[in-house]
Amino acid sequence: RDIGRQLSWRSPCRRYVPRALDRLAAFGWALQAHVGGPVIQKSCSDQLEKLLGPKDLALVQASNHKPMAILGLLTTSVDSLEDSPLRGQKLDVGLSTLMDNLGKCERIFKTPIPRIYTKHTERFLGVWLATLPIGLYDVLKAPWAMLPSMLVLSVFLLGISELANQIEEPFSILPLDTMCRGIQSSIMEDYENSQNVLREAQDRPMGDASNGESLGNHLPFLRKQSKLDS
Repeated sequence: RDIGRQLSWRSPCRRYVPRALDRLAAFGWALQAHVGGPVIQKSCSDQLEKLLGPKDLALVQASNHKPMAILGLLTTSVDSLEDSPLRGQKLDVGLSTLMDNLGKCERIFKTPIPRIYTKHTERFLGVWLATLPIGLYDVLKAPWAMLPSMLVLSVFLLGISELANQIEEPFSILPLDTMCRGIQSSIMEDYENSQNVLREAQDRPMGDASNGESLGNHLPFLRKQSKLDS
């Protein structure tokens, strides 16, 4: 979102900002497909077709590592949109952060807990639950309480074991679709807000200082845009 904010509000070449924002939104869908199953990959592929142009889509689909390909496209967008070295460097730091987070997700996805550990834990838990009634027989005053006690204990302990298996690979249970749609909608909404502010600044008379602002605050931005558009 921070990369989208900087592109939306600071980039002087306005006509190419939507394409960069589409690439930025596509990164989330590509990352979800990268760590998801076949069903998730099909859904994310449909979203990528909506966001990317024909050339970008062909490049991404031909790549084995789709998030990496989109980050490369974002790098070209930043280089072409930002003429200030300092702001370009800040945007590149944001892209580097996305790259680091991509690596973290890959390590979680590709480094599961060894299966022998999971199997050994489940076997130990099964043997312990099977022999637990021997220890509870003399403790429980009512013999009929043995069945509900074992049922409650088994549900909770086996549930904890299953929860640990899910946490080992969280991408299949997280609402990633909702997250990606939320990021995409917030990026596009921020761009529309920047466009509205820009149009208001262009229509405002030179000496008008309503709302505590003057057109002079926007003049550098407007001068850059007029040169690029001409």
